[in-house]
Amino acid sequence: MLRFLKSLVLRAIRSAGYEVTRSPDRQTAVQSPEANPSRVEVLPANDVPSASVALDQIANPLPAIMQSPEYPATVAFFAGNPASLRSLVSGDTQALLFTLIRNLQAKCVVEIGSFQCGTAEAMCRALHSNGDGVLFTVDPFGAERAPGIIRWWPDELQAHVRFFPLSSADFFMEMEREGLHPDLVFVDGNHDYEFALFDIQCAARRLTRGGFIVIDNISQSGPFLAAVDFLRANPDWIDCGRSPGDYSVAKAFDKARISFHNTDMMVLRAPATWAVNGRPMTFGEQPWRSNVVHGLHLALASELRTGVLSVQCVVRGFGATEHVEIAAEADCEVDGQSPIVSASFEPPIMLQGEFIRVGVEPWLLWRGDAPLRLIEPPSLH
Repeated sequence: MLRFLKSLVLRAIRSAGYEVTRSPDRQTAVQSPEANPSRVEVLPANDVPSASVALDQIANPLPAIMQSPEYPATVAFFAGNPASLRSLVSGDTQALLFTLIRNLQAKCVVEIGSFQCGTAEAMCRALHSNGDGVLFTVDPFGAERAPGIIRWWPDELQAHVRFFPLSSADFFMEMEREGLHPDLVFVDGNHDYEFALFDIQCAARRLTRGGFIVIDNISQSGPFLAAVDFLRANPDWIDCGRSPGDYSVAKAFDKARISFHNTDMMVLRAPATWAVNGRPMTFGEQPWRSNVVHGLHLALASELRTGVLSVQCVVRGFGATEHVEIAAEADCEVDGQSPIVSASFEPPIMLQGEFIRVGVEPWLLWRGDAPLRLIEPPSLH
């Protein structure tokens, strides 16, 4: 898994002066003892109290989580955990992240901004309690810091973490190439508007349906305005704190816009489906093992619609000496009767030649009485 990404990471780690040790189930980067903390206090990988909520029945689970009888004990654990001294977020923030990951039964979690791995430890405790899952924590400036802290963690927690000294742009690119879909993304990297918006948009592009993006430092204008602009452009998403119209944008720094006690974050939840409307949308370029594309299938949500679906498909072949790009279009009537819609290209798209890599980028546009909702990305054939 992630072989190309691992090779890139290994080069970055070694360039920072680390040696890499391997075990059957993971690889760990460690520097010389003098470059590591003499000691990092870490509690054992014990069970942590956690609220149980029905995420499939509650669109916004945050009120139920914070009103549960278990939640104060979760907050107390993380507020008193030695890792809190290495984190820039509160015990309340870590408790919410922990509880969301526990209830998601998350298999893939991403953290943008590792710092001293205090919050990464909290999220790995949730994955350990679930018995499965991996946290990918990303920090281009953390190569001299994060591995030396993680090495002090109990083996049970280390098994759930992979640290990458990469920018979020590099990591998201490779995550897309490898087909990873996180269940939760914690955005706590560069707080400038453009960087925060990039991280939010890339996280949303790959996030599982019903997953969460947690954005820290909302009191600062960069992450805040990025989150508000994202919500306005994506009205299907849920702000688990308040609606965008309730926020004041008059101040660059404003603690009053925070929704959750003793935190500095917004929690956004992805809708259960993808909505196709009158603006062309794509799920990105997909690798393809053939030189021929016949069409695609779409699986619709239960709210069946009537209208016209327009499909444009761009097929690109990358060879040793040439690059070929072909586009084709197809329209199909959707009668609102079937949960499956198929669009075929006549004739099929066919690349001529030998190619090292073929990519297919389907685009969808919908003209109907309401958005066309998909339960999964298009399936090519």
